[in-house]
Amino acid sequence: MPSIQEIIKAYETLLGEVSKKADLTYQSLNLPCKKGCCLCCEQLFPISLVEAYSISVRFASLDRTSRRELQRKAEKIHKKLAEKNWNAYQAFNLDEKMLFKK
Repeated sequence: MPSIQEIIKAYETLLGEVSKKADLTYQSLNLPCKKGCCLCCEQLFPISLVEAYSISVRFASLDRTSRRELQRKAEKIHKKLAEKNWNAYQAFNLDEKMLFKK
């Protein structure tokens, strides 16, 4: 069985490959926000356990100043999210959905 570090390393490699493909796709589609924009940059999306763990490890490795700056930004965004109409969003637990997929 692979260690958690091996899983995270494999995840990060995959994430890098996906990011490159996403960048190429974005560039080829010419998608500046315009009329009919679906506000994808403001959507809620689920994250998996491995993603949450990876974010946590990277956050913990930052210096105190950087962590505090990210916390301030997160708090600011959290306040904006409180103003959103949550009925317009559908959130679900991706890990649970994948585990219990029939």
